[in-house]
Amino acid sequence: RILSCDSHFTGLGCNSCVANYYGTECGKYCKPVSGHYTCHPTTGSKVCAGKRAGIDCDDCVDHFEGNNCERCVQNYYPTGSCNNLCLSNPERYICTNEGDKQCLQYRTGSDCEDCVANHYGEDCSKTCHETSSYTCDESGEKDCKEHFYPPQICDTPCVPVTGNYTCNKTTGDKICAEGKEGEDCDECQNRNKEGVNCEKCIDNYFGNTCSKFCQETTNTSTSYTCDGSGNKDCNEHYYPPQICNTHCKLVTGNYTCNQVTGERICVEGKKGEDCDECQNINKEGRNCDKCIENHFGENCSVHCNEAQGNYTCDQNTGEKKCGADYYPAQECNIYCQEVQGNYTCDSDNGERICVEGNKCKEG
Repeated sequence: RILSCDSHFTGLGCNSCVANYYGTECGKYCKPVSGHYTCHPTTGSKVCAGKRAGIDCDDCVDHFEGNNCERCVQNYYPTGSCNNLCLSNPERYICTNEGDKQCLQYRTGSDCEDCVANHYGEDCSKTCHETSSYTCDESGEKDCKEHFYPPQICDTPCVPVTGNYTCNKTTGDKICAEGKEGEDCDECQNRNKEGVNCEKCIDNYFGNTCSKFCQETTNTSTSYTCDGSGNKDCNEHYYPPQICNTHCKLVTGNYTCNQVTGERICVEGKKGEDCDECQNINKEGRNCDKCIENHFGENCSVHCNEAQGNYTCDQNTGEKKCGADYYPAQECNIYCQEVQGNYTCDSDNGERICVEGNKCKEG
């Protein structure tokens, strides 16, 4: 009979370890601590409870903390496993309870490092949707495509048209070429000009500024053509120069034309609007070279009308030649026929001259 066992042994055969000792030699001491560890029934090694670790199980396994190692250390998820690292970045994302990155609004990418489509800037809050008039640069600013203005707005199209306009690079407004105007700068400022470059005058306008008007005409009152400067070039028989509103065509024997005014210059001895009348009203004929009826003398100033019956007329001088028994000369208006023995007739006045001693009888 064994009276006592070696240290740390017990039992009838001293083949068991006393409480809290383990191992073949019962040399391993281990006393369980509730909530921290138990002891391995064979080796006596400490078996840490839950998420505890360390020699004395007073530490937590990686990524756990707390009195009972019940929670994840900062930035590890989810609770219970704490095996997902998620470093908080409030400018890009938040971490879910599972430790997944939840991108902030308008962000995308594995680390939420990119902006979603059409968003730009540090916080991806700047929007820019590419259109037919612009693209978007890295900062989200509008980058106008060719021929769109103004910068950053790009809502005004302007394609330069040679000869009509260029484009204001700031506003996109059309800058009309010199001499042009209108919405598309395709009209001439000078309304009397035309052509691609407003380089020529419209019909009937002349001069460097096309301000001189001249329209060819051949009507009865005015007749002229226009020279290269717009000056009136009178057609034949129209006067005065540059006016051309007086018609005068020389008529031989009637008139010539004043070369300055176009007025008719009657030939000597003629008068009247058409110079077809004789200045001497007692003359007639194309050249006023003969006397009208019953007028005689160099100036046709002597009147003599044989139709009165008492005389005839000298065809050169117009002097009256009294008929028989008519007196006095040049008047011939007194009748006196001599009665022999009774009276004779006075040749100066036609009075009867009684024969001496006789008394003249009237009759």
